[in-house]
Amino acid sequence: MSRTHGALGRLATPLRRRSQLGSLGLAMGFALFALGAVAWLARAGLLRAPLWIPLAWLIVAGLAAAGVIWARQGARRLSVRATADWLERYAGWRRGAVSAQLEAGTAGTSAALRELADAQASERVRREGDAALLPIAQPIRRRALAGLGAVVAGGLLLVSARPWTAPATRVWHPASALIDAAKPVRLSASKLSVQRGDSVMLRIEAPGRATAALYTRSPGDTWVTQVVSLDQSGRASRRVGPLAADLFARATSGGRGSDTVHVTVQLPAFLGSLSVT
Repeated sequence: MSRTHGALGRLATPLRRRSQLGSLGLAMGFALFALGAVAWLARAGLLRAPLWIPLAWLIVAGLAAAGVIWARQGARRLSVRATADWLERYAGWRRGAVSAQLEAGTAGTSAALRELADAQASERVRREGDAALLPIAQPIRRRALAGLGAVVAGGLLLVSARPWTAPATRVWHPASALIDAAKPVRLSASKLSVQRGDSVMLRIEAPGRATAALYTRSPGDTWVTQVVSLDQSGRASRRVGPLAADLFARATSGGRGSDTVHVTVQLPAFLGSLSVT
């Protein structure tokens, strides 16, 4: 490795690292911001649909991949060869003044002359390289600061949502959210047979949902709809009664519906006197 190659490496390496940190920092900051926003929405009760959580993690994965790609592209643009080309193309240095020292020596070339040219090129890189690369060093520095700011801001937003406490803890369980999204809506009754005038407790289970629609009717009647608010676990109970006739009930939420529950009302037995003549 020539001395010019080493000088260019020492010149470009800090910029390359700063560029990579800036790219990864911006991607990480936006990812933290996305998780923080989802955590806050979950805490406020505005984000109950389970599919939002895996969608948020898909966004995070996409941002992470974009950050890695962006960082690698920036590293390639600041390689030793790319730095030499930039100095000769945009900094006004003579074409080949630096890049020629990165090539292997050709047959018949004086080793002493080549060593002298290498020493002169490496010395110029050492003395003038920082100033020459200032037009690209400044944007890289600003990107690194922006990346640091994005990480701090995104981290503060996420921490402020207290994602270690319910209901914001749901953010860390995308697999459970997918399972909840696939679960059916369930409706059950405390009793399937009651006496006339009694009441029955209907229990609704719709994991990951905020509300459910409860439909009830008696034989010969139309369905009566009631919107029921669900708790954080997606459950709710409603007492129906007193019942004078059989009850049919079903529940729906998020495009899914339960089976119909049939509660039978037992009519009181009629006992009369019987006389024999």
